[in-house]
Amino acid sequence: MVLDNIKAKGLNRGFTIVELLVVIVVIGILAAITVVSYTGITTKANKAAAIQNSSSVATAADAWFAENNGAYPSIANLSSGTVKVPSNIAIIGTVPTSAAPASISYNLTSTTGYCIQYWDGTTKQTFATAGGGACAS
Repeated sequence: MVLDNIKAKGLNRGFTIVELLVVIVVIGILAAITVVSYTGITTKANKAAAIQNSSSVATAADAWFAENNGAYPSIANLSSGTVKVPSNIAIIGTVPTSAAPASISYNLTSTTGYCIQYWDGTTKQTFATAGGGACAS
């Protein structure tokens, strides 16, 4: 009897299944847009970090070259801290082949040349070469 009076007076408060489904669909669409945007932003940020790290390694190698009679530092010099490279930069001696943009590939092509490469998220990119050396593929 009380329920009949509530329904008759229009006091039935609640959401229909259609209203709930519409809200769930809208939240799903907003979540999908956010995930896609976030992925694009992190990819750009990782690429920018890789370029900055590559620039730091190239600057350090060129400074070493100027101070050491025209010879570039070895990978051991760069990794051990002998050459002033920021400690957060991971320097590897192999060509980058995975999505690790923080890792910078530094390879001596001779004592008077080097190649610096990084991973941009999809392919390896050559940042700089010096001394006429060619980068490994």
